[in-house]
Amino acid sequence: MCYSNDRPTVKDLLNHEFFQEDTGIKVDLANKEEAIATDVGKVVLRLRVVDAKKRKDKHKENEAIQFDFDMEKDNPDKIAEGMVLS
Repeated sequence: MCYSNDRPTVKDLLNHEFFQEDTGIKVDLANKEEAIATDVGKVVLRLRVVDAKKRKDKHKENEAIQFDFDMEKDNPDKIAEGMVLS
């Protein structure tokens, strides 16, 4: 079991080197101020493909996939697998 005081904050996670790497894909908080100000385990994220070579022709640069992520219950690998399959 993971207690909230043992988990890194959203701010700490977003500053992690994993999220700083330029992969052509960008994940942003939909409402950054709210996510940082509260201790709620749920955040709304937006995923954008910023590298034109990785983006399909039917998607535009300013389009994003917005989704809820529950940091206590959701498995990041399973969320990513679901996105790849869709």
